[in-house]
Amino acid sequence: MIKQGLKNYLKNLKYFFTPLGTIALGVVFGLSLGIPIVLNSLSNLIDMIVKISENTQIQLRDLINGIWERIDALDWGEPLKALGTIFDRGWLTDAVNNCLNSISLDVSKLENYINGCIDNIEFAFKIFILFSILGFIGGYFLTKWLIRREIAKRALWKYFLKSFVDSLLSATLVSCCIWILIIWKPSIFISTLIALTLFGFIQLLEAYIVHAWKKVEVKKVINLKNIAKLFCSDILIFVLATVLVGVVIAITNTLVGLFVGIALIAIAFIVIELNAESYVKSVAGVGKTIVVEKLDGKEAQTAADKK
Repeated sequence: MIKQGLKNYLKNLKYFFTPLGTIALGVVFGLSLGIPIVLNSLSNLIDMIVKISENTQIQLRDLINGIWERIDALDWGEPLKALGTIFDRGWLTDAVNNCLNSISLDVSKLENYINGCIDNIEFAFKIFILFSILGFIGGYFLTKWLIRREIAKRALWKYFLKSFVDSLLSATLVSCCIWILIIWKPSIFISTLIALTLFGFIQLLEAYIVHAWKKVEVKKVINLKNIAKLFCSDILIFVLATVLVGVVIAITNTLVGLFVGIALIAIAFIVIELNAESYVKSVAGVGKTIVVEKLDGKEAQTAADKK
């Protein structure tokens, strides 16, 4: 099971560019909608500045360049922190005010207009983030669908069956762990161990019901040995994905590493989720070809197992 899990992960790295592509598409859509809003807001702010202060000489590119200089001055060695700073309203307000102060302009007269401009910029940021998230979600489910076809293909009714069983068993597991923790607080370690064991049990049970019902004995699939192997397989896949991300960061930089890591980690989680099904399908022989030949050798029939 461990070998098969690692093989599944490495084999399905061929879908590496699928989530990256959908994220990039979401980013492009977000920028195409957000950038015009930002430019229009800054342009309107400049128009108001000219109306209020007729002697002021300022152009749109001057304001944009001033803000960009402050963005470029951030520590991009820590990209998440830098992005968090840019999305902070206080930092945006200070950046605009500093740019206007640099041309000796009294910003107190423009406070309402500046706040309106910042509101529009924040709205543009939200659009950008929304489409980026939608790109990631779309890429995740598209990649999951592609990987499922590779290692755990199943009929639509089995999908709904597994979803129902998963919801029922997961809710029961969470409720039991919370109940144990409430009546005995030191049980958090025991609850964690039980949860991990039961999580593996649930995954194997769901996979057995969907793929191996009445085809193999239950104990051949669901046992402590397989639960332990499934847990080790999942841990190794996650560790391997983390190592790959670390290598990319070491070769390139943190920003590129995080972007690439999104795909590597997403594929890891998808394979981990489908690992039990992949194993049970292999045990049950689902999808394999069976050849039946008559003793006289005159006729032969080849058929695939029913899904």
